[in-house]
Amino acid sequence: MFDTIAEIVFILLAITGTVDLVRWLAHWLLKTDYDGKIVLVVPIHGHEESAEMMLTGAIEKLDWLTGKNNRVICVNYNMDQETELVCRIIAARNPCVEICDPDELAGLLEY
Repeated sequence: MFDTIAEIVFILLAITGTVDLVRWLAHWLLKTDYDGKIVLVVPIHGHEESAEMMLTGAIEKLDWLTGKNNRVICVNYNMDQETELVCRIIAARNPCVEICDPDELAGLLEY
């Protein structure tokens, strides 16, 4: 019984390791020599349950892209307090994330 469980755990760990290796290899192969700046703009309106997932997904996408000073800009379109708090926590943890109002967006996009 214990041998069967150990084999299942070993197989699951081997599959996880293989997937991570393929992910790392794809990331290494698809990297470019681009040295510019990439900006992802995430507009959030009112109460957004998936605000955390949207911002962390944008941060993960930046990890796949090369360049210096890549940023995620979260545009506050009348977010409620809870959504704004979530966005501010994520911005505090990640220096590449900025929160702005729609009228400040043009100034942040200047190269």
